Amino acid sequence: MASLKHSSFSSIVVSLYVAGLGLVGCAIVSPHQPNAKETSAHVQATYLQTPLHFEANEGQTDGQVKFLSRGSGYGLYLTPQEAVLALRKPKPSGSEQETEETSPDFAVLRMRLVGANPKPELTGESALPGKVNYFIGNDPAKWRTQIPTYGKIRYDNVYPGIDLLYYGNQRQLEYDFIVAPGEDPAQIAMAFEGTERLELDTQTGDLVLQTASGEVRQRKPLIYQEGEGDRQTIEGQYVINDTHVGFHVATYDTTKPLIIDPILVFSTFLGGSGIDNGNGIALNGGGQITVTGWTETLDFPGFPSLNPLQPTIGGTDVVFITQFTADGSALVFSTYLGGSDSDQGNDIAVDGMGYIYVTGSTHSTNFPTKNAVQPNLAVEDGVAYPPGPFGNPTDAFVAQLSPDGSALIFSTYLGGSRDESGNGIAVDGNRKIYVTGDTNSTNFPIQNAFQPTNGGGGGFDAFIAKFNSNGSSLAYATFLGGGNYDVSKAIAVDEIGQASVTGLTRSANFPTKNAFQPFHGEGGGNGTADAFVAQLTADGSALNYSTFLGGSDLDIGNAIAIDGWGRVSITGRTFSENFPTKNAFQQFKNPTLVEEPCPVPGAPPNLPPCFRPQSDAFMAQLTRDGSALAYATYFGGGNDDQGTGIAINSRGEVLIIGLTGKTEDFPIKNPFSDELTGWETSFLSQFSTDGSTILFSSFLGGEVADGGLAVNKAGQAYITGGAANPGFPTVNPIQPVRGSPNLPDAFVAKIDPLRDNLNDKFSPLGPGDVSTSFSRTPCGGASAGTFTITASFTNTSANTLSNLLISVKTLMGGNMLCNANGGPGGAGAILTVPLQGDLSDSQLSPGETFTVQLAIGLQSFTPFQFLVDVLGEKD
Repeated sequence: MASLKHSSFSSIVVSLYVAGLGLVGCAIVSPHQPNAKETSAHVQATYLQTPLHFEANEGQTDGQVKFLSRGSGYGLYLTPQEAVLALRKPKPSGSEQETEETSPDFAVLRMRLVGANPKPELTGESALPGKVNYFIGNDPAKWRTQIPTYGKIRYDNVYPGIDLLYYGNQRQLEYDFIVAPGEDPAQIAMAFEGTERLELDTQTGDLVLQTASGEVRQRKPLIYQEGEGDRQTIEGQYVINDTHVGFHVATYDTTKPLIIDPILVFSTFLGGSGIDNGNGIALNGGGQITVTGWTETLDFPGFPSLNPLQPTIGGTDVVFITQFTADGSALVFSTYLGGSDSDQGNDIAVDGMGYIYVTGSTHSTNFPTKNAVQPNLAVEDGVAYPPGPFGNPTDAFVAQLSPDGSALIFSTYLGGSRDESGNGIAVDGNRKIYVTGDTNSTNFPIQNAFQPTNGGGGGFDAFIAKFNSNGSSLAYATFLGGGNYDVSKAIAVDEIGQASVTGLTRSANFPTKNAFQPFHGEGGGNGTADAFVAQLTADGSALNYSTFLGGSDLDIGNAIAIDGWGRVSITGRTFSENFPTKNAFQQFKNPTLVEEPCPVPGAPPNLPPCFRPQSDAFMAQLTRDGSALAYATYFGGGNDDQGTGIAINSRGEVLIIGLTGKTEDFPIKNPFSDELTGWETSFLSQFSTDGSTILFSSFLGGEVADGGLAVNKAGQAYITGGAANPGFPTVNPIQPVRGSPNLPDAFVAKIDPLRDNLNDKFSPLGPGDVSTSFSRTPCGGASAGTFTITASFTNTSANTLSNLLISVKTLMGGNMLCNANGGPGGAGAILTVPLQGDLSDSQLSPGETFTVQLAIGLQSFTPFQFLVDVLGEKD
């Protein structure tokens, strides 16, 4: 190998940022390959990070930079004189958590062109629809919004007759030298800084850049000319000289342009302990998907910042809020929210007008605030206690964004002098905002509280808070907990503003009321926790009900949802053999023990392996008053399983997402993937309205340990989480390859679990001279149980019937509405609804089959009849 030594370049560069416009994506699912098995599952769309979007620099980074692209594990910065690539190499999996004293490995590569035009014009090409917004720090003058993005950046005339074009593909940076006819490619000379050694791989022709943190490769250049409808490849290779790298190009047609296309591959830096994760997902009225989570960031390295948004370059986690179009074809916007320390988005909600609400946690003393109930990070007597891992306590935050993500409507801290986290958020029809989480502060801000003091005198309690619609005041804020450890993980609100929460409690004296299970399953204490479910009155001054839910081992409620009838469903994780069940799909916990290495220091290598009990997911629904179980079931196989997200469709069928360990006996049905990838994989499952059967259950790939789930009115599921498995499946993705074999990427996906599960049946009862056929198609996005029936009639009499369209709707709490259109010659159609009985007072809920008898005819002719069986439940 030929080699060239360079001095090492040092700079403090830490952490990761979401690629493209903010959401590092791995699409979630692809149909399982056909194996003579019918499947009713359907993947409607997948959403994935678009590769290498370039932002115009409008003040969000150093002024020398004209365009930048941030990605998972890298930041690319284009100045007129050089391209700067900052790369993060996280610590190997299992290493100690990073702190300010243990910074991660990093590398900074700089490429400049020797003897080139010092002031080339940089222009963005291939304009993209997505915009980027930065609310970093608490100085609004430094916030930046509606920043345009581009797919390509062109440097004009870097050498006489030679342009340079940057673009990206699948986390590989590509740059084309475009040599005009008659110009000499020998002018091109690239100098690299930040490497310890440059060398050519004589087998592949790659240029290998050795850094202190790892290897970066520049693939053998693709050199070509465009001909009459085809591409002619020209032989060529890198040439390393004493101070720079150039190209040797074989003979080519100098009357045509020449393209030299190197590809810089830096995927070895993308893996280990640093992650990007999607934690929450919500849908707006137009079907657009909005996701929140957190990502680690890199800033422009190596120079004093010129008016930066963020005053330090240190490693920070930043909240991202990213929105996709409903069909997943484009990114609408990405917004970054945070300060100079660690910030994390945990949950998201969208109201009927499209305004976006986010909650999470922040260590930053300069987190962006506006119209704040609490404008500052809370401290006690001027001292932050206890000091968090970044030197500050953690407060929850609550923020509202405009529908396009470009305006911060309000943003506030929420917390006391110790640590808080906002874990769940919901918004009601009047745009009131509900937040839940955990706090160990005795001075958490309380208002109109059901429980005004911390139950443990400083231990962790759950909290629930309600803001008015503009976030300017608290309607109520209350502790919820006993004398030990209590955490609320999720919140949902019903139509009249009653908030329900779930989580875990170790407190034997956790407050209960009208409880299905009034006592802790194990008695409380430090050893185990029970799940809990609690519902507050609309004004927050009292409990409607509160109950333990668990057995004699550890039980955790992870997610909660409320259906249109006010019934609360939760999912989570249980280790208990005696978790309460009713009408269960799976009545008993799988007793399998999980094998793992014995954690005994100095143990001999032949020591038998250790075993521990595994957990199952659970799914449970309470009656409306919380005093009884409607149903409850274990759900899992022979390894660790847990439910992490839950949603309820318009028919009252519960869907859950979660994680399962590698096991062959996990319950699946009509899957689009029954293949296990990696040690853990995610799943999506849909239950019947009574919880006793599964309608659909499939592996998805990836991991959704902190993921979110939403369902639209048509029953299609939207999922976000983190995908770490190399075998993570995709379908029609923008980017078909994960950025790293080890690094979890956030993903978003849209899945149609059951396209045809309404199970309506048609029975013609017409006269003998009329033959009748029926077909129906679902009305996506309509009310519960809505569908359309097209009835085709063939009449052998003198009068001819045309096609009639009959819409039958089961509206929650309303009437059954029927109408008919059509009929020949203006005669009009007669629709009698029904022939038997009066349905004007009926209320149909998912669950029970109800037969409706309809009659249809023409003017004075005797109507003929057909039956429609609708899945519904009579209250």
